[in-house]
Order: sequence, then C-alpha cells, then structure tokens
Amino acid sequence: MTTICCTETFLRTILRDVQRTNLAFEKENPDVTKVYAELRNLVFSVARRVLHPQAIPDTSRPGALREDEIQALKDAFELNINKLLIDRVNFGENFKVLFKNVQLSDSQAKSVLHQCSEFLMTLSGQLFQRLPKNLPTIKKLRHLTPLMALAKRGSATFDQLPPEFTGMNRYYLCSFIKKKHENNDDFFMILLFFV
Repeated sequence: MTTICCTETFLRTILRDVQRTNLAFEKENPDVTKVYAELRNLVFSVARRVLHPQAIPDTSRPGALREDEIQALKDAFELNINKLLIDRVNFGENFKVLFKNVQLSDSQAKSVLHQCSEFLMTLSGQLFQRLPKNLPTIKKLRHLTPLMALAKRGSATFDQLPPEFTGMNRYYLCSFIKKKHENNDDFFMILLFFV
C-alpha cells in the first residue's frame, strides 16, 4: 500500500506538467510557437530530472524548439554516462518527503525508485517521438500570428513564410487567414501588404 502511495505522489507531480502541455495543444486556435515552447519546457524539465546538468544543452535562450538543442538532448539520453544514478534522480519534493517517512523494505524502495526512474525515461522517449519533424517551419509560423504581423519591427514578408505556404494560391491563403481572423481587419490588411 505504501509503495502505491509513493508512486501515486510521484505521478501526480509529473502528470500535472504533462497535462498542462496537453491542454496547451487542445486550445482552440493556439499560438503554435507558444504551444511548442511549452512542449520544449516539458522536455527539458524531464531531462533535468534524470540527466547530469552538464549533459543538458544550454537553454538560456527562451522560446520555441530548436533542432540543435533537441538533437543534443537526444544524444545525451542515449549515453548511460549522462544519466543520474537512481538516488540522484529528481522525483519531486513531495515524493522525497513521503519516501523518507514511509516504512519500505530495501527491495520495495529499490523497486519504487526503479519504476519511477523508468517512467521518466519512457516519458522522455515518448516526448521525443511527439516532437515535430519540421521545426524550422514551426519557427516560421510565428510570422502568421496577429501579434507578429501587426508589429512595427520584426514583421515578416511573404518570402519569409514557410515554403509550404508560399506555394499556395495567394488568394486562397488570404481567404483562409481572413476566416481565421474575421474580427481583425487590421491584421488582414497588413497580411495583404505582405502578399
């Protein structure tokens, strides 16, 4: 019973972060770059729990996912030398407090720690599988958000849009975006300027 309590405490902490990221993806008309920034934060949060700090790429540049960071992190997960020993893994503060206060045999304690550690490693693998294959395109999608299009500086021209969009019929692209932003005539007029 106490092993279940420990595992449940661990899962509650981890799954709260996963659920927050899932909810960001489920929003109606989400800002794609913000959603993927949330996914990036989750990926690095899990990595910080199980990898040595020096194995984790520098994440001081906030924002969306970057291919070089993701590849470096994938490479770090593949080497066992980068993984923390099980007694150094960060299972969360609530888990740590509970784990100290419950009476578990050595085999039960090792089993709980091993299961929780394996869960984090599996979660990392699953998150990597869900990362988009087209990170440069997603990064360029920020140019289609009303905030970026209406900005005096940093606004994009049509040729800065992802190639997947420039091959579209420009009339179709404008009508599609007009439907998405029906109440924002300023945004539509600025978009027409780019097209």
